[in-house]
Amino acid sequence: MKKIAIITRHAVPNYGSLYQAYALQEAIKKINNEPFIVDAEYSYYSADKISKDAMKTSKYKKIPLINVISYLIKYVRYSKPIKIFRIYQKKWLNLSRQYTDKEEFYKNYPKADIYMIGSDQVWNIMPDGKIESMYFLDFVKDKTKKVSYAASFGSEKKIKTELADITNYLKDFDKITVRENDGLRILRENGVLGEQVLDPTLLLNINDWNLVMENINLPNEYILLYQVNHNKDLCKKAAAFAKRKGMKLIRVTNDMSEIFWGEGFTYLPTPAQFLYIIKNAKYVITDSFHGTCFCINFNKNFIDVLPENHSQRNRSVLDFFDLTDRIISDDKFDFVEQSIDWSKVNNILMEQRKISMIELKSLCEI
Repeated sequence: MKKIAIITRHAVPNYGSLYQAYALQEAIKKINNEPFIVDAEYSYYSADKISKDAMKTSKYKKIPLINVISYLIKYVRYSKPIKIFRIYQKKWLNLSRQYTDKEEFYKNYPKADIYMIGSDQVWNIMPDGKIESMYFLDFVKDKTKKVSYAASFGSEKKIKTELADITNYLKDFDKITVRENDGLRILRENGVLGEQVLDPTLLLNINDWNLVMENINLPNEYILLYQVNHNKDLCKKAAAFAKRKGMKLIRVTNDMSEIFWGEGFTYLPTPAQFLYIIKNAKYVITDSFHGTCFCINFNKNFIDVLPENHSQRNRSVLDFFDLTDRIISDDKFDFVEQSIDWSKVNNILMEQRKISMIELKSLCEI
C-alpha cells in the first residue's frame, strides 16, 4: 500500500471541483492505496481574495466609493458558497494539514510515496493570471515519482504564452495522463508522452455516488437547469420550455443575485443534495462539463448548451461517448426528449472505466 498525495483544485467553490477530487481519492482507495488531498491552495478561493481580484479588473476601479460597494457585494456573494463547500471538503476528503503560505508549503510539504496531479483545470491559467508551479510538482526536489491523472489544460488559447515553461515542467514527470483529446494533442505537439483517461467522476458508478447523496423533497417531474456561465436568457428559455411541458424547473445556482432571473431559483444545494437533484431529474439542460459527466453516468436525458469560448472540454467528453448530437446552439430544447442509446453509452463507459482504472493503477505502482 502506497501513500499517494493528490494535488488538485479541490478548494474551488463549485460542485465539479469537489466531486472530481473526491472521486479520484475513492478510486485510489479501490486499488488498495492510501490517498490524501494536499490542502494547499493558499488564498485563491477566499471571499476576500476573489473580491479584491474582481476590483482590480472592474471598470469602476478608479471610483473609490463604487469600488468599495462592489467589493462588499462580491464578498457577500462568495462567502457562503466558500463556507458550504469547505464543510464538504472536510467531510468527504482526506485532507493534509492546511497550507496558507506558499513558501511555508515548499519548505514543509507533506511526504508521500507518489505525488499525483489530479484532474480538473490544474494546468490552466490561475485566478492571478499565471500558471501555478505547484500543479507541476516543482516543489518535489528528490526522486519521488511524479505523475498526473486526467489533468486538463483548460483553454489552449490562455496557456499559449506559458507552453515553454509547461513543457519543461512536464518533461520531469514519470507518467502523464490527461482528460481531453486536446490535452493529448498539446502533449504530443510539444514532445511529451501521455495517455487520455476518463474524468475521475466517471470512475465511480451510480452506486458509489448513492453513498454520499442526501435525499431532499423534489417535484415528481422536473427539468434541471445547471449552468456555470450564468446566462439570463437561457434561464428564460428553459422556464418557457418547462412551462410548455407542464413540468417544474429547478435552476441550481450559487449566485444569490439570480433570484431575479425567473422561476426555478434553487440557491446553493449542498454537494450531497445536488447529486440527488441530478439523479432524479426528468431532463437536464446544462453547459457544465461535470454536469454532462453526471448525466452520462446517471443515464439522464440531457442537452448541452455550449458556451462560446469554453466548449472544448464538453465537446471532448461528448465525442468520447458518441453523444455530440446532444449539443444545441439555439433554444430547440425539445431535443432533450430524443432518446439516447444508453446500452451503447454504458458499454463504452464500462470499457473506458476499466481502461482508466488500469492506467490509474499503473500510476500508483510506478
